[in-house]
Amino acid sequence: MKRIGVILGFFLVFLNFCYGAKIGDVTTLDWREQAVRFITFKDPTLQIVLLGVIILGICCGLLGSFLIVRKKALFSDALSHAVLPGIVIGFLCHMEKNPVSLLIGAVISGLIGIWVINVLKRTTVLKEDSLLGLILTGFYAIGICLLTMLQNVPVGHQSGLDKYLFGQAAALSWGDVALMGSVTFLSIVLILCFYKELLVSSFDQEFALSTGLKKYFLDDLLLMLVTLTIVISIKAVGIVLVSAMLIIPASTAILITNRLHKVILLAIGFGLISAVVGTFLSFIMHNLPTGPFMVIVGAILFVVTFGLSLRKKRFLV
Repeated sequence: MKRIGVILGFFLVFLNFCYGAKIGDVTTLDWREQAVRFITFKDPTLQIVLLGVIILGICCGLLGSFLIVRKKALFSDALSHAVLPGIVIGFLCHMEKNPVSLLIGAVISGLIGIWVINVLKRTTVLKEDSLLGLILTGFYAIGICLLTMLQNVPVGHQSGLDKYLFGQAAALSWGDVALMGSVTFLSIVLILCFYKELLVSSFDQEFALSTGLKKYFLDDLLLMLVTLTIVISIKAVGIVLVSAMLIIPASTAILITNRLHKVILLAIGFGLISAVVGTFLSFIMHNLPTGPFMVIVGAILFVVTFGLSLRKKRFLV
């Protein structure tokens, strides 16, 4: 086993020596050479992107599991669109892409979306799906209008905020990765602290309420973490597709098991596979968009798992 490890190490060093081109030098490389560059992991930009999407896969798999079992999957789509106005307003505050301003603006916009949903849910007869549709379309329309108006500002055409719609993983920085890591760490800590409460309220809300648990507190806590996750993910995946990274891995996991802790672990695993394989495919195909490839890989995993689950049911019947 040690010999195999040594041989593999020398092989990777040799490949690294042969194909140590930078990420911009892609015009003369075919997909095999790009694959070698990915495996050797020497390119600084690739290191940032890969580490960022790995963290993203973990966080989305973790929180997406609770969204699925609590039947709140559409919240991720509504909140991902709700943050767009905040991003544009955050840019207007400093007339540049200040990460802190964009983050604060997006979080505030997302939290306002949650607040509006809660207020309308408690004061109107409208059902939750109607409210989510209202928030999704309303906030997104406001964001698009602000984004269009921004183009008339002298530096508006240089804002690059349109990249937030579909994501640009190659633009990630170490600061973005550090922020992703911080939000993921916070999510893990809070989920561990309130795991029992979330578990009980996810499967038996009446019993949870009878024990004194505050349903709205847990819902708001989860949605706050989801909002933070969306904010840190949109630069890599984009507003349009970030909800897919929250929904697809967890949906795939729940086809295999209905035990929450196993769903979480499997969802994180599927999220990691989607992130790494999607980044790999994007990299070897001359830097095509990373976000769509991640979602495509996740969708393929879902279809394969769904097919296998149907086959297993037929076998049992």
